[in-house]
Amino acid sequence: MTPVVRLRQAADPAETFGQALARWRQSRGLSLRRFADLVHYSSSYLHELERGRKTGSLALARKLDDALDAGGELVALAPEQKPPMLPAALSGRPTVRPVAGRDGWMVLQVGDAVLVLEPAEVDALREQLNV
Repeated sequence: MTPVVRLRQAADPAETFGQALARWRQSRGLSLRRFADLVHYSSSYLHELERGRKTGSLALARKLDDALDAGGELVALAPEQKPPMLPAALSGRPTVRPVAGRDGWMVLQVGDAVLVLEPAEVDALREQLNV
């Protein structure tokens, strides 16, 4: 996998990912609710991102950047992510299935361990596995 080179392109050098996300969304005349509908994430999750209470994945930053036509600025400001780690003691073939009624959510089961992954985590895992 090719490493991502991030160039800081924010209007304000101290601007955070969340602040830039809010600025771009507002500059496009989108309410949180309308933007949430466009990108298929909840408005409360997007609000938490804008306030810096949650961090998104690089895959999520790309999706939001594309939706807002932000020219890579949100990708450049995306927080660094460490890959999710599974306990070394897990053995067996993993199974993956969608969560009923939750678009983009998946259940990953390895042995007795069960992880419920939100859409951004699913995107990050797919990116890491190149699938």
